[in-house]
Amino acid sequence: MAEHHYTYGSGMHGCMYDNGPHIADSKEQAIEALLETFSDLDESELDAMSKHLVSSCYHKFINSEAGADYCEITWQPGPAPEDTDGS
Repeated sequence: MAEHHYTYGSGMHGCMYDNGPHIADSKEQAIEALLETFSDLDESELDAMSKHLVSSCYHKFINSEAGADYCEITWQPGPAPEDTDGS
């Protein structure tokens, strides 16, 4: 099986990500990172977000306090890109 990685982020519909894209080795890592990003939301929103990301890799926020319309995870073929930020 070929190598792959995941990208994830969040933002407003029709715009580039406000937060991301970020890279994860697994879908589970991406979900955990997004849940951490929005950890200040109420438990019901986080539960819905987790379920949607597991099943469809996409969540549309119902809470306007999220600061984003949606978050998503995308499967990408091939190895993760090299870190080029110099750190």
